[in-house]
Amino acid sequence: MSHTSDGFLKVDDKQRSNVDHLYGIGDVVTDLHQISVAFGHAAVAACHAHHSLPMRYA
Repeated sequence: MSHTSDGFLKVDDKQRSNVDHLYGIGDVVTDLHQISVAFGHAAVAACHAHHSLPMRYA
């Protein structure tokens, strides 16, 4: 698992870490400590996870 110099989990623009199927949201990836930021991260991660499923599961 990769971390930033501040100790946060490194994620890409889809909230994916460098570990397969592991997403990071909220305080794990940023120090903003705002529920609205965490909800935004969660929405992005959930959309990407959903669209990455095979069609029979989506």
